[in-house]
Amino acid sequence: MAFVSRYSHDIIPTHMHDSSDLTGAERITKSMDVSVENFRFVVQRTPDTGWQIAKLAHADIFVLAFAISGVAHYDVGDTSFDVTQGDIVWFPPGVVHSAYSDSTNPWSFCSVGFQLRDHTGTSTGQLINLPHRLRLPNFYRFAALLEELVHEWTSKRLAYMVRCRAIVEEILFIMIRATDQNEQRQSVPHVFAIHKVTQLIEQQPQKTFAVSDLAKRVNLSESYFRRLFKQITGYTPVQYQHWVKVNLAKDLLLSGQCNVSEAAFQLGFDNVYYFSRLFKRVAGISPSVYLEK
Repeated sequence: MAFVSRYSHDIIPTHMHDSSDLTGAERITKSMDVSVENFRFVVQRTPDTGWQIAKLAHADIFVLAFAISGVAHYDVGDTSFDVTQGDIVWFPPGVVHSAYSDSTNPWSFCSVGFQLRDHTGTSTGQLINLPHRLRLPNFYRFAALLEELVHEWTSKRLAYMVRCRAIVEEILFIMIRATDQNEQRQSVPHVFAIHKVTQLIEQQPQKTFAVSDLAKRVNLSESYFRRLFKQITGYTPVQYQHWVKVNLAKDLLLSGQCNVSEAAFQLGFDNVYYFSRLFKRVAGISPSVYLEK
């Protein structure tokens, strides 16, 4: 059976980082220390060909958006750029920007607006220097974090603000680390090898690959492959396979075309109880509860 993920490898952005997207990374210092506070909004939007903003600027909040799918076109000053699936869009306070959805492939996205408390006196100034668009290798990690953020914000369960702050601070941490030029130079030589492996996992989610087999496929030692995979994707090879399976299971369940047992079978699980335990460990809830939501 052929599988098509909502995170299809055909539109996942390359794991290579455009050096133009890392301008100002050298200004980030090890002493940076900020905390998130005063959320203004958390919004998830579905594709809309009519979506657009004109010369928008927020006076006192940082805005972060994550492209779930599709394409948007942005203008910031004299600079224009396209945003595609997996991209992060970052605007500090006061940055005037305009944007519109692509007419044939409109984007869907999640955005969050918040203030930051600066604990060093210089940290927010450094964050202002981050690029407005970041292309990061941690697509599944970001997708999972933003999905949880939207869920916590909309459900407003006990201590939801604590978790929302933690999620956004984790996202900021990943963004800052990813713009460290020395780390990126170290990972670039084998980025395409890891991308080849992630494509294989995404294309054949019904299989479970041994880490040793994946390492052999790209001619790397198993120990080095494990370290490199975690550095580039944010997951261990086993965790990444679990995330892919569970995200596809969510799609299968929500499609209404199969029940929990059938979804487990299509994803290569012989034991539905093991599948349910794995689903709960990754998603935080059982597949049956996920369906009820």
